[in-house]
Amino acid sequence: MKASWVRTALKDNLSKSDFDQAAWKHGWLWYSDIPRAEDRPFESIRTTRSSKTIIHYFDDHLIDVRYIIIDGSGEEAQKVHQEICNSLDTYNYEDVERLLMNATNSEEYIRAIYRIAVAAPPHFQPHYFKLFEKVLNNPDAKVRDAAIFAIGYAGWPEFRNILEEIKATDTDVTVRQSAAIMLDGYERFKISKRNPIQPFSGIDKPRETEIQDFKSHQEDLDELPSNEEHSQILENLTQKNIIFKHSDVKQEFIEFANNFGWLRKASREADPEEYLPLEITWVTPDQQTTIHYIEDWHIEDGVVCPFSLKTPYLIIEGNQLEKVAPEISSFFDTYSDDEIIHSVKTEVDTDELVDAIICLSYAAPKSFNAKFFDALQKPLFHPNTWVRLAAVWASGSIGWLEFYKILEKLSVADPSEDVQQEASQMLEFIEIKNSKNI
Repeated sequence: MKASWVRTALKDNLSKSDFDQAAWKHGWLWYSDIPRAEDRPFESIRTTRSSKTIIHYFDDHLIDVRYIIIDGSGEEAQKVHQEICNSLDTYNYEDVERLLMNATNSEEYIRAIYRIAVAAPPHFQPHYFKLFEKVLNNPDAKVRDAAIFAIGYAGWPEFRNILEEIKATDTDVTVRQSAAIMLDGYERFKISKRNPIQPFSGIDKPRETEIQDFKSHQEDLDELPSNEEHSQILENLTQKNIIFKHSDVKQEFIEFANNFGWLRKASREADPEEYLPLEITWVTPDQQTTIHYIEDWHIEDGVVCPFSLKTPYLIIEGNQLEKVAPEISSFFDTYSDDEIIHSVKTEVDTDELVDAIICLSYAAPKSFNAKFFDALQKPLFHPNTWVRLAAVWASGSIGWLEFYKILEKLSVADPSEDVQQEASQMLEFIEIKNSKNI
């Protein structure tokens, strides 16, 4: 029987914060944390958005190793495993073999065997088995005893014979007792090729962390601001953002700018390390309007970061918006504000809704606009955690003070730890942006 899990050992320089960053980048949602106990390690459980694949992060004080176990099968689980290997510094066979070959004292042998144990695959592999055999034959009883304890992490049925031999012949009584205890565990859990070990917590498959009743969670919010409370909604507008529907428009837009006689002021290539997007800036011949063409999707390790806008957009600033913006929208396929707002309010597909929320955050004006604000209310309390995350991120990115109390509530009351943390970060962003007005 093929095991439905795979374990990856993390290098010693990595911590939970590194795992959390990888989880954020790949969209794995927090499900639960299980505190450390005397006989079990700390565990943080996340799930893919489909909930078909569960990711268990362990900080295991019993062997002083951190590792990740993926519980799932099929293409999605394989994809998650590849994402972990690409995003995090992990041990492979050559790494753990080198640790063992370079060991010169008991402590180094024990450190090596524990990493071998968690790097080992869920099914028998002869080259890993030989590494275990080498440590089980170490002259130091303390090292042999540690190797027996490490066998419990691999759990292969092929260890039975060697454990039986150790139980009967080892010169150290403690080592013989440890072998007997391990064999007893094999019997109690009926470990065999048909029943492989399941080395993670016995939780049920995670369900979506939901806000069950949208209305009840809105009752505690202060009354939302009305149009009348904000006189600057669309009056004296001197900036407008326009989002393209397709990504491959840069060259065509450069030609469009040249045809209209716009003067190029500046250009910058994308700098992912500094989080700077590609940007080209023009000014109209009358010097009244500036047009910024921006490609703001960040790619790390071949992955587009969550909540990046996947198509280019424009920031148009100046006194001739009513002329320049319609010219662009008549020539290119772009989203109107009403189209974006309608999608946020009506889209039922989760991924499409998230894309619409991202578009809304880029299209929103600098000053409060009730239509954009109202469109985000329902997504902020959506049953799907990923949608709430997107809506919280969008609220903070827009940065209006009117979002502050809602994010403040979500930072303590949302059922997902991810949403709580994101809301807290967005509150800080809004505080910085509006520091003079808070």
